[in-house]
Amino acid sequence: MASLFGALYAPFHYLDQFASSEAKAGARMAISAGQSSVDTKPLASLLEAFFGRKHFTLRCFALSCAMSLVFTFLFVGMINAYVLDLASYLEEHRARVTVVEKHLQETFKQLSHLYDDFLIPALEKNAASSPEARRQLDEARAKSKEIEALKKTHFTTGTPLLLWMVLSVAISMNLLCDYVALGKTRVILKRTSATESPFAITAYLVLDLLLAVVIWVVSIAIFLVINRESFLAWSRETASLVVVVGMVSLATTVATSIWIYTFLAGGVVTIYLRRLISLLLRGTTGLISPKEHPFKVIGIAGSVAMTVLIIVSLLIFKWMR
Repeated sequence: MASLFGALYAPFHYLDQFASSEAKAGARMAISAGQSSVDTKPLASLLEAFFGRKHFTLRCFALSCAMSLVFTFLFVGMINAYVLDLASYLEEHRARVTVVEKHLQETFKQLSHLYDDFLIPALEKNAASSPEARRQLDEARAKSKEIEALKKTHFTTGTPLLLWMVLSVAISMNLLCDYVALGKTRVILKRTSATESPFAITAYLVLDLLLAVVIWVVSIAIFLVINRESFLAWSRETASLVVVVGMVSLATTVATSIWIYTFLAGGVVTIYLRRLISLLLRGTTGLISPKEHPFKVIGIAGSVAMTVLIIVSLLIFKWMR
């Protein structure tokens, strides 16, 4: 929970430091006057300062990939804490695989004994007199080498299995998917910055969420076309982990706009609960006063609201399973 709050709040800490006096004055006015929303232009400027003004650049892509991986492991940790005890599930999966692996090793041992002690010696006796027998001998020796290689092969279990599944999806699908979603976020943020209508801002946020889901569905479809056999193998043996990977994949795509949601949620909470917030922050005037540091206050309020919303959503999902 603390990691999620920190990831949500961090941009607002820097925004409060680098925002212009005009932007801070506008935020203070919105809070004190009880306006229905806070101008998102400073947030758009912060994202441009971090990712760069142009979307199609190596810098933007690299930073988008880095943030995608950060949120991937953040959401895996949260799912482990609130939805599915991954450690116990992985241990159970390891135990089942160990039993299967033991039986397979016995089978490979018997096959190796059959080829090396019976089949290959029998074919060697006739190999000199018959081309067909030589061909069969070569095939038998090749099969024997394959069996020896399989005897040395072990199934991936435990944490390496989870890391392999998460990273294979993150690298093959989510890095590009989240980069496209970030471009969508930039466009949506420009639109919300150009309007003061609460209805229009809400409509843009709904559109943003729908587009994120569409981008994710398209990327999942492409992933399944390319990796159909691997996915079927996963779904048969590790159904719960497939669900976890899917949840994390969707969450990172939606997370490209999470700071817009946090900013606007913080603005709404700060505006409508400004008296309560002022009371709670009494005594901390120099650190997080709404008058001196409006974006810090908005960031704290929004981060708390989004953290609670995400945790409650995960608990509801766990209850519904």
